[in-house]
Amino acid sequence: METLELSSVRNDLAALIARVEKGDEIAIAHDGGNEAVAVIVPFTAWREKPQRQLGSLRNRGPVYFANDFLMSDNELLNS
Repeated sequence: METLELSSVRNDLAALIARVEKGDEIAIAHDGGNEAVAVIVPFTAWREKPQRQLGSLRNRGPVYFANDFLMSDNELLNS
């Protein structure tokens, strides 16, 4: 996966979208930074992302989270 700075993404968005349509994944970092803050992936790959299972609650009833739930998956699983 290639990591690009935000200014490059702004300048070449149409070309990057064409690459993503072909299956590439592109990470985006702030200008001057080297840590990715976002990823552009093909929509089908994002949509087909498997649902995570809550192992300790499996088969014990449904679990629902509101759309405005503010805790990330990692925060929930590591708390």
